This record gives sequence, C-alpha cells and structure tokens, in this order.
Amino acid sequence: MKEEIIKRLESMRRAIKEAGIDAVIVPSFDRHLNEYTPICWQARQYISGFLGSAGTAVVTAEHAALWTDSRYFLEATEVLRGTTYELMKEGMPGTPTIAAWLRSLPEVKRVALNGECMSVADAAQLQKELRLGRIELDLSHDFIKQIRGEEMPDIPLNDFFVQPDEDAGRTPREKVEEVRRMMREENADTLIVTMMDEVCWLYNVRSSDVEYNPTGVAYAMVTAEGAFFYVDDRKMTDEVRRHLEKNGVEVRPYDRIYDDVSALPETAIVWVDPIRTNAELGRRVPSGCIVVDKMSPITILKSIKTEAEYQGCRRAMLRDGVALTKFWKHLYEMLDRGETPTEYEIDAILAGFRAESDRYLYDSFTTITGYNANGAIVHYHPMPDTSAKIKPQGSLLLDSGAQYYDGTTDITRTVSLDGKPSEKLRHDYTLVLKGHIDLQMAVFPKGTRGNQLDVLAHRYLWQEHKNYGHGTGHGVGHFLCCHEGPQNIRTDNNPSPIRLHSVTSDEPGYYPEGEYGIRIENLIRCIKVGEGGGEEFYGFECLTLCWLDNRMVDPSMLDDAQLRWYNDYQERVYREISPELDEETAKWLRDHTLPLER
Repeated sequence: MKEEIIKRLESMRRAIKEAGIDAVIVPSFDRHLNEYTPICWQARQYISGFLGSAGTAVVTAEHAALWTDSRYFLEATEVLRGTTYELMKEGMPGTPTIAAWLRSLPEVKRVALNGECMSVADAAQLQKELRLGRIELDLSHDFIKQIRGEEMPDIPLNDFFVQPDEDAGRTPREKVEEVRRMMREENADTLIVTMMDEVCWLYNVRSSDVEYNPTGVAYAMVTAEGAFFYVDDRKMTDEVRRHLEKNGVEVRPYDRIYDDVSALPETAIVWVDPIRTNAELGRRVPSGCIVVDKMSPITILKSIKTEAEYQGCRRAMLRDGVALTKFWKHLYEMLDRGETPTEYEIDAILAGFRAESDRYLYDSFTTITGYNANGAIVHYHPMPDTSAKIKPQGSLLLDSGAQYYDGTTDITRTVSLDGKPSEKLRHDYTLVLKGHIDLQMAVFPKGTRGNQLDVLAHRYLWQEHKNYGHGTGHGVGHFLCCHEGPQNIRTDNNPSPIRLHSVTSDEPGYYPEGEYGIRIENLIRCIKVGEGGGEEFYGFECLTLCWLDNRMVDPSMLDDAQLRWYNDYQERVYREISPELDEETAKWLRDHTLPLER
C-alpha cells in the first residue's frame, strides 16, 4: 500500500504541475460535509492511505504532509511511515497550521482545493490566512477525480425511503412552512441546504448512502414559493415520488442545484449557513444577492424533537436496553465458561442482540471496545488481527449505539469483569459518576449554553487535578446522525443554548494512560421544570435505560442527592426493562440493579 501511495503522489504532482498549481489541499469532507464520507469522496484517504475520521493532506511538488489530531497520532505514524508524508500533530506546540506551513514554502504561490469539499466558513478562513503570504486559493479543481479517472467510484445509489409522518411528528409541508417562517424573520427568500441529514429531516426521507447515518446523497433548496429536492433519479422510488408530490416538493436532477443557485436573480436574499454549506455552492451565489450569513433554520428545528420523535426515542431506548441487558449477561457467561472473545468480536455479538428487533437498521457509529489499558485510548477502535482478548479480570469500556427506525441511541458503560475493581479504579469511576449525575440533576434558566453546564461534569475530577479532553455532550438526531448540532456540552464556548426538547449526551470520563478508561454515557432530553422571576427553568430527563455496575461505585463518595438519583435510576431500569425479558434474564438484571447502601 505504501508503494501505491507514492505512485498516487507522483500522479498528483504531475496533475498540479500541468494546471500551474503549486500545492493542493485535500480535506476529509465530501460535497455534503458529512461526518462519514461515501467512498467516492474519500479523497484524503485515497491520496494518503490514512483512514482516520479527521485529517487533511497537503501535497506540493517537493513535500507531502498530513494534519490530524491526538486521537490518531499513533495510527497515522504507522500508516504514513515510508510514504514520504510528514505527520503534523494538530494542536500540539510547534505544529504550524496548514496556511502557515504553506506560507513557509517560498515556491508556493497558488494553492488548489475542491470547493465542494470544504465549508464556506473554512474556505474563507483559509483564504484569509493564505493571503498573508500573498498566496492565491483556487477552489475550482478536483484533482483526485482527475487522477483516478475511470477508477473513480460512483456516487452511492441506494434508494430513498419514506419516514412515516407519524414517526416524524410533522409533514414535509409543515416543516417547509416553518422554515419559511424563519426565513421571513431574516427577510430571506431562498435557503440552500447542503447537509444530507438536514435534507432528509426536511422531507421525511431516509437512505443508506453513508456508514452509520440513514441519510442519502441529495441537496435541497427552499424559496418563498417552492421546495426542491435535488437527487439522482435512480435513487427515487414511486412511493417517495408520491410522498414528495403530495407535500409540494419538486424533484430535480442532482447536479442542477449549482446551475439553479447561479441563476438566482440579483435581487434574491439568500440564506447561506457558512458552516453547513459547501464553498462551491456559496461561490455560485450571484454577486448582487444579499447573503444571510447565519446558522441554518433547519439545524435549529431538527434539534427540537417533536412529541412523536420523543416517543419513538423512548421506544428505541427500551429496545436498546433489552438488547444490552441480554448482551452483558451473555458476555459474563462466556467469561465464566473460560471463553475469551476479542474486543473486535464483541461488536458483532452486541449487534446480534440488537438485530433481534425488526426496528434495528444498523449501528449509529463505530463501536469503541476498550479492554483494560485500551480503554484509556479515547477513540480506540479494535481491529480484527490486533484486538485484545477479553478475560474475566480488569475492566471494559464499551461505547456503542444503534439506528432504529424510530430513534437513534448512543451509550457507554464501563464495567468490572471480575467484580473486584481496585480501590483506585472505584474511586476514579465514582468521581466520573458524580459528575455524570450532577449534570443530569442540573436546573438552569432558558438560554443557558452547554459550556455553562460543563463544569458540573468536570468538577470532581478537577478537584483532584484530573481531567478528560473530549466534550461532555453532543446533540443526537432522531433516526439521523448520532452526532448533531447545534448544542453541545464542553468547555469551549458554543453560542447555541440548550433548547427545550433537544437531546444531548452526558458522557464524562477519565483515562489514566496504560491503566484503564472510564466513561459513563446516557442520553438526556431537555425539559421544562418550572418558572420563577419571569423566567422558564429547564432540566434534563434521562432517556437511556441500561444498568450501571454497582461494583464500580464507592457509595461513601456520593452525597444524599446523588445516591438517591443512582438508586432511582437503577430501579427504573429494572422496572421498565424486566417485563421484556425472560425470567432468568430478569433475575440477572434484578441482581445488578439492587440499591446501593453506605
């Protein structure tokens, strides 16, 4: 593979030289800025061989470099060895930005980028930084497509299917009208929609064009008078056509959106979300148009779950809790029999239990299974040939999720495999648990942002000079992307507040290198808990239903409110899940959800 990467670099260098380009930037994204990218747009993976979810490659006539973050330093080092690529450890002291690195190369005067695969905001920032070195940025080249030629994979052609209105809670016609209402508030008459999950949400359709997310390759545009769905005709079924026609949505060819945007009248007021619109579409907006540069209204509307979505989520969580209970019981029985499944094999076993439900589609992200010290690698993904064998000793961190037709799940549990965790492990686990509980018990005024709540999850760790580097919470879609915005819970400031009826994860952790990893994750829904002083006050309802390992907890470290929350949660898990289990499994769950006492 390394020899193949070197050949691809040679082809790239010939192509950029012929085009009069000095350097090419190859980001991870596709035309729709997806978290998971269809194979036809996996350009950075193709030119570098690096398969991590985040990274950017840069190629010049003499140099090649790849930027990625700390999650992938070890993986990238191994993959890039022998390819002539230099690894740039993003975020580390002394590592230059891409623009700064290019400015340091005197021969670089013209840089190319496929504008379809970077957001308007990122392209504008890059252009600003390159101009400091008098470097021109050209957004019109797709060199990967050029050098791959006939070997270029086709765009995915999986059929779209209809999400029933009763599962969505609103029809596409109703959603379009709500979008138009928000457009009128900004005096906008046109909205461009790049993100596939936003297109699917708007028109109540789903597909399977990318891993883990039930979305399909398509664009949308909403105007004061029309609603348009840009899609390859081969992906359309008669049912979807009837569904869209009934809701006043016009179907147009996939690539036509670029011409339609270019043809907008100069008097148009166009809403372009700079973070969620690809730069090429942004470039096509006629220069005379007024541009509304704000977060897409769909991003906000999608995050506020309807009652139907909420009820579907509850059903999915119950289903998921049943599967997880069966899985954990099965795993402990395997270990008791002397079997040692690998971290990699665990994923298929769990998926098998989830698949017992006919509402299960597939996983919602790549399962993270970390045995003992591997759990300390925050985004560790076991591979078939190198994953550790799980034995009845130590601890296991399991972060997994599922896509059900009526909801998306994401859950992490850290458990003892022998029932005898060390006092240090119990202590650290309980610190994480206390933060997890405090966040769920939070009461806060309307308009509160996630960074204002984040300290609740970190505080007990910080008091002992311990920390974790990942976010505490991310938004979760409804039978859509497991990771969605606009809200999150983390230390850095995000101006989007925690909105009523949004769903967010609560997942603090702790990862002492070489020892173990701890993460506890439930999904929580923002609810109204009262009013006072003319303000509304919000709190959280826990949606996830899965037992927590009593053996990992030091009850003496919990205050009265935390202990009460914990025991109430364990009892609720048993009460709601046990009726769905056989007698033996229900007894197993009862034994694992007994109340803690000091």
